[in-house]
Amino acid sequence: MKTGAFFDLDNTLLSTNTSISWGFHMLRNGNLPVKFFLTAGFYGSLYKLKLYPFDLLMKMLLKTLKGKSAKKTLEITKDYFGKKKIFMYRPRMLQQVGWHKSKKHEIVILTQAFDFIAKIFAKDLGIKYLISSEVEIRNNRFTGNVKPCVSYQKDDLMKKIASRLNIDLKKSYAYTDSIGDVEMLENVGHKYVINPGFKLKLIAKNKKWNIWEI
Repeated sequence: MKTGAFFDLDNTLLSTNTSISWGFHMLRNGNLPVKFFLTAGFYGSLYKLKLYPFDLLMKMLLKTLKGKSAKKTLEITKDYFGKKKIFMYRPRMLQQVGWHKSKKHEIVILTQAFDFIAKIFAKDLGIKYLISSEVEIRNNRFTGNVKPCVSYQKDDLMKKIASRLNIDLKKSYAYTDSIGDVEMLENVGHKYVINPGFKLKLIAKNKKWNIWEI
């Protein structure tokens, strides 16, 4: 069986949260409706306080884009990250991706980020397998629908793709900064937490997981 390497994107492979960075850029460009940012501000605050689930936050955000032409948004997104992505990578994590490639491991990005953003980084890194929040676009317009990839789903999603790719999870690696990904970490042989917050660091220390402050 194969060995896998599962990477979170935001604040793990990257030193930033792509959705927040993208949102501010779009706000400066006036490319998204005001209600998108009002929704992000209100429901995003509730989410940070653990009073509102991430999947519903994503769905509320996409509803504000229903019917909007996607072409310009995607062009601006590609241009923005095309210029900025090199500054967003964590050098240590780029080295780790390179190491996994040298070992012929199957590399997978598992992220809550919008797919049209995550695909830019997956392509840039030469990573074939990506699981992210899928934003529906039909006839070049946002439908308002999204299929979120949320932390509590990551373990199941990892197991499904591992089965499809014949990956032995006990030989595999996972990297994340998020306490929401603990279940995913528990089911691989090699666990790495990246710049963890207090709760995740405490769990990692108690369980003797690898902690990288980078």
